[in-house]
Amino acid sequence: MAPTMLELDRLEKRFGNAIAVADVSFSILKGEFVAVMGPSGCGKTTTLRMIAGLDKPTSGEIRLWGRRLNEDEPWERDTPLVWQSYALFPFLSVRKNVEFGLKQRGLPAGPRRAKADEWLARLGIADLADRAVDRLSGGQRQRVALARALAIEPEMLLLDEPLSSLDPHLRVRMQAELVRLHRELKITFVYITHHQSEAFAMADRVVIMNEGRVQQIGAPQEIFRRPLNRLVAEFIGGNNILPGKIVETKAATVRVSTALGDVWATASPEIDSGEAALVIVAADRIELDSAARGEGNEIPARVITVEFVGATVTVFLETNDGGELRVQRPLHEMEGGKLQVGRSFIARWPAEHGFLLAA
Repeated sequence: MAPTMLELDRLEKRFGNAIAVADVSFSILKGEFVAVMGPSGCGKTTTLRMIAGLDKPTSGEIRLWGRRLNEDEPWERDTPLVWQSYALFPFLSVRKNVEFGLKQRGLPAGPRRAKADEWLARLGIADLADRAVDRLSGGQRQRVALARALAIEPEMLLLDEPLSSLDPHLRVRMQAELVRLHRELKITFVYITHHQSEAFAMADRVVIMNEGRVQQIGAPQEIFRRPLNRLVAEFIGGNNILPGKIVETKAATVRVSTALGDVWATASPEIDSGEAALVIVAADRIELDSAARGEGNEIPARVITVEFVGATVTVFLETNDGGELRVQRPLHEMEGGKLQVGRSFIARWPAEHGFLLAA
């Protein structure tokens, strides 16, 4: 197992009476790709700024390789930051932008130019070395910003929503580029985003924050399949959340009375019979059929809206009692006129595909 590189220990940041970050504690291993994700104002960027030294913690500690960083200035840390706005110097050429950090560290002109050219080549923009940055596309500017940060060969790279201003197709290409760089360089990435697709596609682990606090930390699939609370289940999307009350327990399953009727789900040792609970069912776990089979949970419903997203389709259903279900299926399953608005289906899922959270 890789050694612990960065530790955040009960970190707090206040701006006047407002608490931006509260009691944040987690560690990052050497070479790990960690994405910090959450809604706007959740504290993720403030946390990153404290790691970079741009904001000082009100309390708590930041430790790099066990050494306290709280009082270190940004230039005393080996943690360059790639900004959402790139923060390139418009009066310098592409090459001079990449050389900037090397110049600040006292590297002579010859080696400095060679190192800058090396990183421009690695990022596929060597032909842009003498161009002014205001003549670059968004994707090209992003590569220049990455080259400038990586040219100083840091142990850790901080990235603050670096792909947010790119077009969707460029964003996907840059995701692949970042994954490739992380794999080749074996340095630690701390990546801030509010896009679930970015975090889940690239990160080894994901930290979910809300209102300044950490809500869950885990591998992308773990968080997607097993959110720890309602907030995480709602934030990552794609989940049906059914409030109800446990009315029967049978072996490893429970029957829960909900607004959609009684549904069966996997039992939780933390929630007893008679208690309120939330049944969580991922949208891609639900199948649609034209008739009941008497298997698992079966809810009659009709199509009210259909959303096509590439190879996946999201179907919004209204149940007979006015409730709503969301179903995600591969497009090929739903072709041939199956998804006409108003058409009736049976929404089906087995008990093991539903799990409980505390209400």
